[in-house]
Amino acid sequence: MRHGKWASLVIAALVLGCAPSSSTQSPSRPDAAQPGGPSGAPKALDIAISEDPGNFWDAVTGGGGSGVRELGHSVNSFLATTASDGAPLPRLLSELPAIDKGTWRVLPDGGMETTYKLRPGVTWHDGRAFTADDVVFSWQVNADPDVPNSNQGTVRLISGMEARDPSTVVATWTEQYPFADRMGHRDLYTVPRHLLERTYQETKDGLLTVPYWTDEYVGLGPYRVTKWDRGSVLEVRAYDKYFLGQPKIDTIRFRFMPDPNTMVANLYAHAIQSVLPPGGPDLEAMSLVKREWESTGYGSIAVEVPRWKFMEAQKLNNPQPRDLADPRSRQGLLLAINRAELATTVFGEYGVVADSWVHPSFKHYARVQEGIVRYPFDQQRASAVLAEMGWRRGADGVLEKADGQRFTLTMRTRDDQKEALIIADNWKQIGVIASYEQQTPQELRDRAARAQYTGMDISRGSMPPSTIIRSLATEQIPTVENRFAGSNRGGYSSAAWDELGRRFLSELDENRRNDLERDLARVLTTDLPLMPLMYDPDMIATGGGLTGMQPAVGTSHNGQIMHTWNIHEWDIK
Repeated sequence: MRHGKWASLVIAALVLGCAPSSSTQSPSRPDAAQPGGPSGAPKALDIAISEDPGNFWDAVTGGGGSGVRELGHSVNSFLATTASDGAPLPRLLSELPAIDKGTWRVLPDGGMETTYKLRPGVTWHDGRAFTADDVVFSWQVNADPDVPNSNQGTVRLISGMEARDPSTVVATWTEQYPFADRMGHRDLYTVPRHLLERTYQETKDGLLTVPYWTDEYVGLGPYRVTKWDRGSVLEVRAYDKYFLGQPKIDTIRFRFMPDPNTMVANLYAHAIQSVLPPGGPDLEAMSLVKREWESTGYGSIAVEVPRWKFMEAQKLNNPQPRDLADPRSRQGLLLAINRAELATTVFGEYGVVADSWVHPSFKHYARVQEGIVRYPFDQQRASAVLAEMGWRRGADGVLEKADGQRFTLTMRTRDDQKEALIIADNWKQIGVIASYEQQTPQELRDRAARAQYTGMDISRGSMPPSTIIRSLATEQIPTVENRFAGSNRGGYSSAAWDELGRRFLSELDENRRNDLERDLARVLTTDLPLMPLMYDPDMIATGGGLTGMQPAVGTSHNGQIMHTWNIHEWDIK
């Protein structure tokens, strides 16, 4: 990894020029309680996130390229959660449903029935008891097609939900679903019936605009909202009636910092003690912070690999050039990228090429890799593949077709331009001209804007197969009719993928699921609706005596593991 003199000078300048502002908090200010202060003094923690989500519903259900989903576990709780090692844990439930306990049954018609037993003594932040009626109402809202929600894949498999008594909910499923026992934040977002039912019944269009989702938020989590300064800071304080015990840290301030350089300056100044990924500083900058923190004893930084990076070509809505809809063009483009060099340049010693979403450290990798089609760097072969499609170099060296169409495209990226520039340079060598445009955090929260692109989207995602399956399902193509809530923004449609995905998501046997995942990997790496680039490591900072925050070492069934899954156990020593 390159730690040149220029990097040290830049960071030094950032720290020296870091004056207190709405997003740059000096540790010496009265409202910034010192981490690890005198015994018995209130404990406060400052954490950076790269954007302000606007409201809690969008933070969890709307996607985006920042750590805002972490807020969900801070102020709310869900039926189940996923620990850092990938193990499912009951949260609002007293226990997970299980076949051997009779709380998970396969029905004669091929569907299922699950019985959810709620934990006693759980209350909303306004003191109202949490009951089975809240769960049923949450399902109605989450599954409603008129309520924008990118996480409807699971709840739409449930045909009915009934509150048998205040602490028991029974769900009937239209088909078998192997993860019905672990309904987390991306499966069923918990909402209070007593506060939202009337609004929901009277005007669904207005449901997400009421103050409940922002300043008046009432959740089930370990922390409750006390202040939300838009674009600056969200302050939460420990809820003393939290059902797992009062949190150890009294106040947490989530500081919104869109600029990674500002985050670095604040890490050096000890004005923040952590950054919730993704969307933070790159690994080179964090490596320098790691060196300084560990040398002074202020804190430590651990490495995790929670995601993969890929390119998603537009295949349906006006792809430019039109041949992006043809898998052969995507194969040729991927062959032309020196991904080993790309990974090393971007991530240094932590850079690893990805040939699929399945990381080599996963226990079932040996089985799944049998289906992976690989694309080693080979620009001669890349040119041959495109030539078979009729692309020839014109007088200026740019590929063109007989009808005058030129192979030019626009890349869209949410990260540093470095990746796009390297890829564009690789493609230029085979006659493909690529420009790039940077996405802002605001655009990443705009469902319509994310769905409307014509070239390549450089993106990243979590690695559970269920997430990949749904992100490419035909039914997930964003449209005006579904208010652009679908996650299949490249417009991929494959009967084979949809069928394999359906079978995977209804297979209860893990070994057979591994075989289906192998077949899914074969379809993806042949059609390349998502073009694998590299795995995406994060550095997790814990400074100022912060303990309890754990890097992810496993994977969730649906999305990325949240570091805040155990935020009530965090402490400052």
